[in-house]
Amino acid sequence: MASNPPGPCCFTGFKHEGTPVGVQESIKGVQTYISRPKDNEKPKTAVIIVTDVFGVVQNSKLLADDFAANGYLTLVPDILDGEFLPLDVFETGSVDIPAWASRHGPEQVDPVLEKIIGHLRNDLGVEKIAAAGYCFGGKYTARFLKAGKLDVGYTAHPSYITFEELESVEKPFSIAAAGTH
Repeated sequence: MASNPPGPCCFTGFKHEGTPVGVQESIKGVQTYISRPKDNEKPKTAVIIVTDVFGVVQNSKLLADDFAANGYLTLVPDILDGEFLPLDVFETGSVDIPAWASRHGPEQVDPVLEKIIGHLRNDLGVEKIAAAGYCFGGKYTARFLKAGKLDVGYTAHPSYITFEELESVEKPFSIAAAGTH
């Protein structure tokens, strides 16, 4: 592995305050939070937020709203099919993390991102797509940095990325990785 599985630091955090302004929609069967830039009905650029294990929650919605406020159509697809992990999961031991991760591998997540990217490019005519992958989502940002998929990517504290996935990256990729937890 080029990056580790999620550690205890991946299951801690805090809840941002605010009221999300986007909408929840189904895109090709994928529940997706969408935040649109004001005064731009046909944006040519978009950001996909590829979530951490907490999924489409307050924090990711407010982050999407911030990207939209800066002019980007922003989508937060439910890559976990509703099986988000609660904030206290690591402390309580209420979830078998390896078993959970086995239900959310490339076989499950890749088709979700394929649908979202296809919708942006083919249905909406978006020309440039960026992805911001957080922890768990970092792996999938790396996997899609190829011609015809994502144009640029960023990840913070990625998990589960393999050396082969990093070697196959064809587009600009910024990685914020902690040296220690």
